[in-house]
Amino acid sequence: MITDHDSLLDTLLGKFQVFLLNRYEDDELGFDDQKIRVFLPDLHWISEADMQKFPKYRFNGMDLLPQLFSALENVSSCEIYQTGDRLDFWRASVPKHSTPEATLEAILGDPKIKDLHDRLQAFEPTVLRGNHDRWVAKITAEGTHPEVTTDATGRIFLTHGHIWDQIERLPDAWKAWAVSLAKNVKGRNVSVGPLRPKTVDQIKLKLRIRRSHPEQAMPLIIKTVGAVPLTKTRDVFAVENTYLPVDELEIASLDSAFDDFHDVDGLVAFGGDVRERARLEGACRLFVIGHTHQARILVDRHPRGGPLVTMDCGAWIENCTVQGGKPMPSAQFGVQCGNDVRVYQLGAAS
Repeated sequence: MITDHDSLLDTLLGKFQVFLLNRYEDDELGFDDQKIRVFLPDLHWISEADMQKFPKYRFNGMDLLPQLFSALENVSSCEIYQTGDRLDFWRASVPKHSTPEATLEAILGDPKIKDLHDRLQAFEPTVLRGNHDRWVAKITAEGTHPEVTTDATGRIFLTHGHIWDQIERLPDAWKAWAVSLAKNVKGRNVSVGPLRPKTVDQIKLKLRIRRSHPEQAMPLIIKTVGAVPLTKTRDVFAVENTYLPVDELEIASLDSAFDDFHDVDGLVAFGGDVRERARLEGACRLFVIGHTHQARILVDRHPRGGPLVTMDCGAWIENCTVQGGKPMPSAQFGVQCGNDVRVYQLGAAS
């Protein structure tokens, strides 16, 4: 039986190639239990037939996710959270005015997707709604899928992330129409993993230039070294620079009328929005989101002292760049156990 983070990692290493993308540990997070909380980000489930219509932008976990579920079934005290965009209503092949119920039936009519759905439900997970599956709120049989929620401790605030996205203010019909036409959209190769040496210093310099010379604004590209492959549990503790300390970046200076965290600037600027929200959520120490498909951990200082951590868990769609620059399909999830927060990337066992 899996009882702690190390035993979970040992189990994962027996089933997958496991890469460490991000990690942060601090006793001031204040978690006093040993529950293992797993955060599954964007899955974008549609039928396999519909996946063939989007060959370059599709769910990556047909083989890996069932194995992950098998591992999690052996965790003695586990809470599962799915952070939205579990389903992709925009890419399901249904008549134009289909009801949410009919669209759900079309997706779950695929036996493999139905099996994944049933296995996820067996964990009695907390499931949020995202922008691509917001219509689940209208399906009685699906139960309650909040847009934002907290865990039982009140220390974790969860939302898909689209509530902070400028693009999501456009009408749903426009967005769904555009997505349905984009059959050949290519998944990005998202750079993930620890920061390069002196990356934070370079960001600080660019911010100073922006403040002094706004007409010379330059993009804040966050360079990383790629996911770190793990071969044994203790490898985790040798990895450095696995989070971005946004409290050092004076994010308030980036205030603007258009702050979209899909932009390269937003990789930093999003931390400002989260920090402001924390002033309203006094007990919160960990924000968990998805939506961007960009795995990352941002660490700010809580207004009441101690850390405030944002964990963007990544996705199971698009691609990420691993050590050495070789892209692989994103298959990512977050884990919090005690005061240790991590984001992993899975690959098929070699």
